[in-house]
Parts: sequence; structure tokens; C-alpha cells
Amino acid sequence: MMAGQSAGKVLVAVAMLFAADCAIALSLDVAAAGRLSLDRSADLRSLENQLSAAILSLRLSLRDWFPQLSLGYLDSSNIVTGGPDAASIQWTVTVKQPVFDGGRSMRQRRLMEADLELQGRAIKDKRREILESVDTAYHRILMLRRKIGVKENTLAITDQELEVARAQFRLGSVRELDLLQSELQRSSLDISIQSSEADLEESGFNLRQLLGLGTDVALNLLDDFDSSYTGMDLPEDGRLLGALVLEGNLDLRQRKAELRKKLAAIVESRAWYLPKVSVEGSLSLSGGRYPLQGASMNGKVTFEIPAPTTPLGFSVSSGASGRQRANGSSVDLNPLQEITSLVEMDGAAKECALMRQRIDDMDGALDFQVRKSVAAHARDRNSLDLQRRDLELLRKAAAIQRKLLDIGEATRVDYLTALAKTAEGESAILESVLGLRQSERALERLLGLEIGGLQRLCSSIRVKGK
Repeated sequence: MMAGQSAGKVLVAVAMLFAADCAIALSLDVAAAGRLSLDRSADLRSLENQLSAAILSLRLSLRDWFPQLSLGYLDSSNIVTGGPDAASIQWTVTVKQPVFDGGRSMRQRRLMEADLELQGRAIKDKRREILESVDTAYHRILMLRRKIGVKENTLAITDQELEVARAQFRLGSVRELDLLQSELQRSSLDISIQSSEADLEESGFNLRQLLGLGTDVALNLLDDFDSSYTGMDLPEDGRLLGALVLEGNLDLRQRKAELRKKLAAIVESRAWYLPKVSVEGSLSLSGGRYPLQGASMNGKVTFEIPAPTTPLGFSVSSGASGRQRANGSSVDLNPLQEITSLVEMDGAAKECALMRQRIDDMDGALDFQVRKSVAAHARDRNSLDLQRRDLELLRKAAAIQRKLLDIGEATRVDYLTALAKTAEGESAILESVLGLRQSERALERLLGLEIGGLQRLCSSIRVKGK
């Protein structure tokens, strides 16, 4: 039976109503609305495309560890006036293989992997942001519909009482002032309904925007608004959640990643004494015409020491062409090429110290914010409980006013005022329930959790506590 009900709760059911205007009705629950919004989000697709490009770049970075092949072709001719012309053709194949780079490529690859992790976290956070927006808009529509229903019920009773009051006024049994006050109560209630309907229209537009739907689509929301919701049982000790926020908060993780990048750059600059070593070999075929007869081979080993102020390069080469052999070496020294690098290194070290301080400050701020949110959540739950108790009293007061009105001990205005206060109390509870849900979503966002993750976390903490 339950399986049939869940199957009947269609995830995304589009029904074409073949009327004169051919309107479209879309029936969906909050989970289906979330999936539809994820499919339609251009911002999410953009982040996913960037991540795919970064993954491809990481894979292509392996190319730095493999041989580099290059092909060369040269065709030249010398024209001599009054003498024989000369032509030269040369084909060259060169292979260069990095042997050692002091771990620079590996460190760079690790930084790229850290960036990928952050990009993945950013996509996860964007998905959660979209789902949270849909969840809020969806339940706000449900709440406003319930709110309008409460006020319309009160308005219907008010209209009935007004009819009686008008009849009594014609008979002279009630004063005109009492009738006018009753009509004012009715007008105030009608204005409140119109305001809620405007909010409902705006919320519907916002949800359609999130779902990528046009205004011609009628939304049939399959879920219901739980007005009896009392909130999650969060741990009384906010330190349990405070420890979690230091691991899950995306902003904090991004700052730590930026610090790691800065530190890696400093390590890179201080490890200048580690040489870069590469070997290179080439084969050349040359001649004045085809087929080419002259062949030569060359080999070279290159050492590079990228010192910050005086880069040094040293190479040893050997070659053979026919019966000829050649050996050589070269040194390339650029003294005081980049003196500013010393200042940049000192500035980078100071910037890292400041970044560490900001991270420490953010750690404390996040821990305090979590504790503050937990305390505020407890106060909101208590306030909601008091609102429900007050509503019971308002309902009892309205019932008493009804009885007093029947026996002539109270005026109709007193009864309608009690009804209006009861409707306001119900509306305030609906608003508070929605606010409580939103505060829990905000705490999940602060902790870096998905929607529903806070509930699962609290359940696991209670189980461990037992």
C-alpha cells in the first residue's frame, strides 16, 4: 500500500489540460522540484564544466614527465652571381626527456589536486544552495496557502456575523458604531488576505524561476506543510557542532587552500638549489638534394639551477657526423637578473603569517557562530511552544466570547476581535515554523552539510549518547 502511495506521488508529472488556453499543470514534490532545479541551473553547469576542464588539465600535466618530440625542417639556397648555386636541405628529429626537477612537478600536481577538491566542494555547495532555495520557496508557498486558508475561514465567519449585525441594525437592536467596527474588522482581514496572496504570487514566481518554468505553468505541490513541526533536537553543547564546522565550512577550507598555495610558492622559491636535469638527443639528415646522405647525431645533458637572483645553466654535449666527433660544454649565468624576487619572498612570508592569523580568527568566529545559532534555535523552539499555548488560550477566549455573545453579555465586535486574534496567532505560528526550518537550513550551510544532514547528525549523536 505504501509502495503504491509513493509510486502515485509522481516525481515530475506533466499533464496537458486541453482547454481553450491549453494551460499546463505540473505536479511535483519537494524532492522532484530540487532535481528539476539542478537540471535547469546554468550556474551549476558552468561550475561542472570548469571542473571537467580542470580534471583534463590535471591529466594532461602528466605530459611533463614524458619525452618531448620535435621535428625540424630546413630548406635554404644560396644564389651566387657568376658562380654555382648551393642548396641545403635538413631534417631533424629531437627528443628531450626531463630527468629530475627537484619535485617541482609533483608539488604542482598536488596543488592542482587540491584545487580540484575545492572545485568539487564548490559544486557541492552550489547544489546545496540551489536545493535550499527550492526547499524554502516550496515550503513558503505551502505556508502561505495554509495562512490564506486560515484567514479565509475567519473571513467567512466574519461575513456571516456581519449579515446578522446588519439585520440587527435594521431592527435597531445594535448601534451603528458596533456595525462600523465589525465592518472595519472585516476590511482589515480582507486586506491581510490580499497581502498574503501577493506574497504567494511572488513566491510562486520565485519557485518557477528556480525550476526554469514559465508563468503559464500551474504548480500542484504534492507535499503538505507540517504546522505541528517542533524543530530538531540539537546538542545542548555547541562544541560538538563547533568541531564539525572547522572541517566542513567551505569558506574556511578555501582560505586554508590559499594558504597552502602560498606556502608551496615559498617552498618552491627556497628550494632553488635543487637542479633541473634533462637529456636531449637529436638525429639530422642533410644534403643538397634528395636522397639526403649526410647524417649527424647529437646528445646533450642540461643542468639548471633557478636561483632567485642569479639563474645558472650548464650543459654538456657530444655529437658525431660521419668521421667527425665533437664535444662541448656551455655555462649560462645571468647575475642579478631578478632582484625583486627577494622582496617578493619576504612579502609572501609576511602574507602567509597574516593568512594564518585570519584563519585562526575565522576558526573562533565560526565556533562562536555555531554556538550562537544553536542557542537561537533553542530559543525559537521555546518561543514556538509558547505561541502554540497562546493560540489555545485565544481559541478558548473566542469560544467564551461566542457564548457571551449568545447570551447578550458581549458585543459582536468583541467576538470578531477574538476571531481575528486567533487567526493572527495561527498565522504567526505558521511563519515561526517556516523560520525555524530556515534557521536549521542556515546551520546546515554553516556546517557544510547537505539538506537533511543535520537531522542525521543529531540522530547519530543521540545514538552514541545512549
